[in-house]
Amino acid sequence: MALEAVRAFAASERAFTVMELEARLSDVQFQDFPSILPHHLTTARQRMQARGELLYSFERTRGGSHVALLTAADKPKVTARAAARKRLLYTRYLGWTQASAEWNPAPVPAGLEMVVHASLREAAPWGYGLVKPEGGEVRQLFGAAVPGGPMDNAAHLTKVDPTMSVPPQTTTVLVEAKNLRQWIYPRTQEMYQLLSKAVSLQVRHPEARFVPVLVCRRINRITGTMARQIGAHLIETKTQYVRPTVLNVDDGQRKFDEVNAELGFNLTLSDGANRNMRDQFTKTLPARIDDAAERWHAFAHHPEVPDLVARLRDDEIDAGLRRYTMAELGSAVEEVTGETVRWAGSEFS
Repeated sequence: MALEAVRAFAASERAFTVMELEARLSDVQFQDFPSILPHHLTTARQRMQARGELLYSFERTRGGSHVALLTAADKPKVTARAAARKRLLYTRYLGWTQASAEWNPAPVPAGLEMVVHASLREAAPWGYGLVKPEGGEVRQLFGAAVPGGPMDNAAHLTKVDPTMSVPPQTTTVLVEAKNLRQWIYPRTQEMYQLLSKAVSLQVRHPEARFVPVLVCRRINRITGTMARQIGAHLIETKTQYVRPTVLNVDDGQRKFDEVNAELGFNLTLSDGANRNMRDQFTKTLPARIDDAAERWHAFAHHPEVPDLVARLRDDEIDAGLRRYTMAELGSAVEEVTGETVRWAGSEFS
């Protein structure tokens, strides 16, 4: 089905990036096809490239960016015009993802960070004490630098038992915001940036309670199973937040709308609080915070886990070592939880 869908998409669009392919075929339905998970699209396009049905190009644009495109192998003149348009639009989007003289901070990564912070501030009456109420990276916790680099956000959640039969318990919520196009799989390196820092903090402070929280655009279902088992929490936005400052240029609204419409990226202009995200912090996370903190404490203290998550954080390791490390991590989780692990198989790692 993925092969048929990618063929139909290539015939329609002529030229596209991998991100656009996933936006059009995974996030929503394309034509009569159901939405197809990204790992199936990856297999399909790789087969089509091997057969010569899709061509790969990596070209420099007039603005100095490099854009990788997949193009249909037939109708070269029509395809060339489509490719030029897609390079222009994707270069515009890339400009929003990077800090520059025009955009500082970068509108895409900063957009989600600001939405998360504003939502946490609204959640404060439910027991959250923000480590940095003014916003910005959290570089220190418990009087020392955060190991492995700063967190995007952090807060101490104090949960009070309404019956007052047990004393209040405080859990430090460690937040990373990854405003990425890609779906988050158990193998995804960016997730381990958070997990590695959180493991180091737990080992350094064995008496404390921690729960790492990853906020991102799209999450594969099996990643949710992994997070539950190890005591992490995931928040899926299903959109990419972009700071409204992108409109403060000539024809800003038109340029934004063109990227959204022609690339299918489902971008949302916002840097303020989001009700669904606030509900995650005020309802969903508190409901599972005790179980999550206990699971995380046990996971982080498995003797092999710190080295395994540190290795998976390294973006330079090859696919074979990543698969092997995922399998080792799965075995460690089975030892800690006594539960079967189904997310460490080769299809996902």
